[in-house]
Amino acid sequence: MTRNKHNGFTLVELLIAMALMTFLLASLGLGMRASMQTYTENDKLANVTQTARVVLNRMGTEIRSARSVTATDTSVTIYPAFVEGGVSRIEYNYSNGTLYYNQYSGSDAASYALLTQTVVLTSEDDMVCIKNFAVSTQTGTDHSGNPAVANVIVTIQINCGDDVYPYTISVAPRRMQVY
Repeated sequence: MTRNKHNGFTLVELLIAMALMTFLLASLGLGMRASMQTYTENDKLANVTQTARVVLNRMGTEIRSARSVTATDTSVTIYPAFVEGGVSRIEYNYSNGTLYYNQYSGSDAASYALLTQTVVLTSEDDMVCIKNFAVSTQTGTDHSGNPAVANVIVTIQINCGDDVYPYTISVAPRRMQVY
């Protein structure tokens, strides 16, 4: 009895190996695609969060060190503690979907758009826009017994695609504290 030696794979073995390889490559491709989508979403959220954080931290620092603060539903006016030749008034004003930063120094004025109505990150689906800017205050009395703003609460609502992200800061002007 003689045996035939095979020096290779049969057609069935090759077809099974190719089917397994196709399945593995398809799985790897789907995993990479999901990973890239997650990365894109996280990057978009990080950009939106960082933008809101910078704006609110700056606003909070200026309110905290202010001599006095006035506010309406969509604006905050800050009067810095030390004026000599410097900034005499700072305003954050929300108008027509844009948050403006206005700075007044004597007769000079400067205005900047901090958050605009629409910013496209990578595609139309990634549009970032400020949806709402709301300001509320709590009143109290200063060290002399005069009525003054004791606490300022600012909320910014930012839309990114279909998602809404609210960011809030609550700040008490230090000049209101009695030692």
